[in-house]
Amino acid sequence: MSFLILLKLYVEWVIGFGTIFSKIPKRIGWMAFLWLFGFQWMALLVAGSILHSSFERTIKEFGLDLEVMTQLNQYLIFMFWGLLLVSGLLYFVFIKRFFYPIVPLIEKARGIRKGSFKKKSDIPLEENRGEWYQLDLILNKISKELKQKKADIARERTELEALVAAANDAILAVDEGQNIRYYNNPMAQLFEQKEEGNWGKSVKEVFRNQDILHAFEEVMEMRRPERVQATLLRDGVPHFFEISISPLIEKKKNRIRGAVAIFYDITEHKKVEKIRVDFVENASHELKTPVTSIQGYIDILKTKVDKSDPSTQDVFRVIDNNMSRLNSLVSDLLDLSRIESSESVKKEWMSTEEVTEGIISELRSQWQSKQQKIEVQYIAEQVFAAPSYLEQILINLIENGIKYCPPKSEIRVQWSETPGGVR
Repeated sequence: MSFLILLKLYVEWVIGFGTIFSKIPKRIGWMAFLWLFGFQWMALLVAGSILHSSFERTIKEFGLDLEVMTQLNQYLIFMFWGLLLVSGLLYFVFIKRFFYPIVPLIEKARGIRKGSFKKKSDIPLEENRGEWYQLDLILNKISKELKQKKADIARERTELEALVAAANDAILAVDEGQNIRYYNNPMAQLFEQKEEGNWGKSVKEVFRNQDILHAFEEVMEMRRPERVQATLLRDGVPHFFEISISPLIEKKKNRIRGAVAIFYDITEHKKVEKIRVDFVENASHELKTPVTSIQGYIDILKTKVDKSDPSTQDVFRVIDNNMSRLNSLVSDLLDLSRIESSESVKKEWMSTEEVTEGIISELRSQWQSKQQKIEVQYIAEQVFAAPSYLEQILINLIENGIKYCPPKSEIRVQWSETPGGVR
């Protein structure tokens, strides 16, 4: 009767033991369960076989009382099952204390990896559970920090997307392979694409302008910002853009992750700038002709008036000073218009004698009025320069000589060759 009770208890223990192991990961739980369960039954069979064979042999050898020995055998079996039950209970306590708590911790770690930040475990872990409780606290702390970082990143992403979407300029983001990953609404309108998002094309498929493609290549290779101006069609009308491209560099790994390009539409600015440059150029040219004529007539008047009259000399001195300022202003306007027009300077070979004699003839009235003499020495016969700039330089030099040299003096002009060129 006692044997059946012990057997029933053992079976119930095995069922409870299996329930615990069912909550433990299969790879760990079932291996441990099968090992412990099989080990106990193997020990039971071996021990039973040894006891049975020893029991019969002992009775035959020593001629002991069969009834007494049968009772002793029952006691031994009872003790064996008792030890087996105690060991099973110890195993049960061990598994419940050291294996059972790891199940929710593993599930929690898997949830954190998937982005599920669950704070409480399915199995309560009290403070007296030692290392498992500390591990649960650490996982809770990690879960809380990751949840906060995820919220911060989501908020920053939302703010950045709102900022980019609100920008009036076209913005384009590419990865390290120069594939377009993001663009905003102005960029979508520029290229007649759907609303902001992922284009899914490379830069070379979208842009045909070599300056833009070269700028992207430079940014990726040299890892430095680049600026380039290009003309792109917008609604079928050419528009001028200034494009600023900056690299995206991951500082920790020193690795380039892509680039961001901002397209500034400067069409209106270009139009206003062209109007201003054209006005300055036209005004300076229109002023140059009458100023030169006035200066010529003043020089003629000087020869026809009484030079002995001090008041007359004062009048002409004031006129000369103001005409010099006006000439200087017109010359500066001409230079400014040439520079701002951004026209390429065309140089050519010119005769030094021809260009110099032309300037001297143009300024004849000025140096003759002061009874000055101009001597020119042509060591260098040819010069490679821009005609308009060279003429302006000669005019300024000879005019300064006429102005600051005393009357009846000699002004010398010499063309010479040096290692750096003609001077």
